[in-house]
Amino acid sequence: MSDLAQWDEALGDVLKHATGTPAARVLAVLIRGLDEGIPAEAMRLWIRSRSVEGSVQPAHRAADRDRHGTGAEWTHSAEDTRQMDARMRNIVEGRRWRGLLDAARVRASSSSDDGARRRDRLERTTALMAGLLLELPGERGGLPRNAMLRAALAVVGARWLQDERGFDSVLLSHELLSLELGCSARTADRTLEALLDAGILTRSRGGQGVTGRYRIVRLRDGERRSAAGAWKEDIRALVDGDRSAIAAVILSVTHPAWAYSSQLSHRHWLMLLADVAGIDPERFGIRARMAPRLRAELTERYALTQAIVRPLLTEILDRLADDPECGAGGLTARARRERAEAKYKTAIAERRAEREAARDVKRQTWSVIAQLLEAHPIPKAPSFADVDSSTKMARREAAFMAWVEVLHAEVIAGDPPEEFRSSIGAALTRKLVTSGYGETFADGTARFILRASPETTLAEWLAA
Repeated sequence: MSDLAQWDEALGDVLKHATGTPAARVLAVLIRGLDEGIPAEAMRLWIRSRSVEGSVQPAHRAADRDRHGTGAEWTHSAEDTRQMDARMRNIVEGRRWRGLLDAARVRASSSSDDGARRRDRLERTTALMAGLLLELPGERGGLPRNAMLRAALAVVGARWLQDERGFDSVLLSHELLSLELGCSARTADRTLEALLDAGILTRSRGGQGVTGRYRIVRLRDGERRSAAGAWKEDIRALVDGDRSAIAAVILSVTHPAWAYSSQLSHRHWLMLLADVAGIDPERFGIRARMAPRLRAELTERYALTQAIVRPLLTEILDRLADDPECGAGGLTARARRERAEAKYKTAIAERRAEREAARDVKRQTWSVIAQLLEAHPIPKAPSFADVDSSTKMARREAAFMAWVEVLHAEVIAGDPPEEFRSSIGAALTRKLVTSGYGETFADGTARFILRASPETTLAEWLAA
């Protein structure tokens, strides 16, 4: 079954959250699997192996339903779940499998059609525009909250729109978002969680503080959909890669001039967005007395007016990013961004190296354990049947003690480093448990083999 684990990431979320009948759930998994290029037989085996008791759970948050049928909140009793699992296994093992596979192929083919994909992108871009330009769901908040939430949403939207692979979601971490916005990782993390709580984004993999796959939630609210429709041409411009004034401002959100300048900030970006969209700045938490000041700094100091945004925004921002007077600490905004990016890449490389080193230790650990147990197999654990036979019980205990002494002597002779001892101990404990020994006893025995002095007996070690 270990080979099937490679499909958990692609299919696990669909199996967990798909709604409807068992057949509908199987169909949802098949459509996603075909989209991901997973072989049909691999999907059949995967569904059968993963449709075990407790596999179907309600979603934690009302999520955005997509063409795979995921996202709605459903509740199931334990009995409902057991029946659902059993019926799904019956489907993949029976005659209905072929029909569902054929139906999934038709659905997957039509769903990948350019027209369907464009409609989906238009819907999600409408939701993006609503999140950026309309009132935020929940508490209104002031300018700092508005600037951070809307800028973060713009980052997600920009990365999604500019990804040529056509996925409906983007990979993002709080560290990458902090790099793009020039804020702290903690602020970026809290901002992503706030967008999730507001129902503007969903996260289909990952979790708080780690890399996740984020998707813009399509609008269910008719009023918000209608209101966002006021920017229909700008929505199309974003989807088609054109540069309307609003599209230009939204896509500029990651420019160093906004995030790393000592003069400009995302508050100025939000003010400019309000002006080009024709929105009352108060909607963004920009108070009446603050708006003239922000607007004057944009227009009088940097010539960032509505009229020149579409043709010259990028050129002006590039000039400001390279202007030492707009930088800080002796560095231009662009140089500060480059320095932050270098630190980010270094941190990523270090973590990757740590993970690879941990994998190497794990591989070496299991290789050592395999060699030890091949030479010295774990003795059979005593069973309840042995209680009536004191001779058999004594023989098995003696065999186990002899086995422990041999492994203890070999480990002491090898004197492995501490990191390796911990790794071997966990693996050895697992082997003993799967061989029938109690977990507490197995853990104590493994620690004795790896850490006890030559003079200490197992009985003394366990009694200590």
